[in-house]
Amino acid sequence: MFGFLRRRGNRAEDAASEHLARHGYTVLERNVSIGGGELDIVAEDGDTLVMVEVKARSDDGLGSPEEAITAAKALRIARATRAYVQSRRLPDRCVRVDLAAVALGPDGAPLRVEILEDILDVEAALRGGAWRR
Repeated sequence: MFGFLRRRGNRAEDAASEHLARHGYTVLERNVSIGGGELDIVAEDGDTLVMVEVKARSDDGLGSPEEAITAAKALRIARATRAYVQSRRLPDRCVRVDLAAVALGPDGAPLRVEILEDILDVEAALRGGAWRR
């Protein structure tokens, strides 16, 4: 079961990375474990450093991808973002968190990718806030 989920996750991350590259982002790293969390994709959009959380859904009955993000998950992403910026000594970089919502077909193949920009206020999440949407 976990192998299936990991393969599905990899396909969604591959689709999101390709989508980002086609739209002018530069993908820097993937699956960065840091600060007690994981950053699915770290990219640049112009001068902005972007942490991209990838969520895949194959059935709308499970809810939208952004609904899958709990306050606890938002906090882990915020902590990982802060740790990444600190570890790379990038305190002056403009940073945002985007969500890549990947729709999967019945066979697990990516059908479409939608990027929701600036979906998490990192500082607010560190104080217990959650998603902007």
